[in-house]
Amino acid sequence: MSAGVSDPRHAPITVCDSVSVVQCLLECLEFQFDTVISDRSMILHKMFLLSVALKHQEILTWELFLNRFDTLCLEAQLDLDNSSDISNLHGKLLILLLL
Repeated sequence: MSAGVSDPRHAPITVCDSVSVVQCLLECLEFQFDTVISDRSMILHKMFLLSVALKHQEILTWELFLNRFDTLCLEAQLDLDNSSDISNLHGKLLILLLL
């Protein structure tokens, strides 16, 4: 490279870049949350850790849960339909909502 021309591979990361990187990461985590039920608790834990590390970013929001409330309720209903035991319905719904 000629003198005075900077290498774009070594350009500093700007605040705008870091925000878009975090947004991309969150979208990937949300997709995994939606598609792999068994990963939900791990994903929420990782999102919590991100929210602690990146206090200036909105990581865990109510919108995340509100957008998925119908799905979580439907999954709880299907789980209930598959098991004939209705004595622990409240506990199952609470667990599914917390996952």
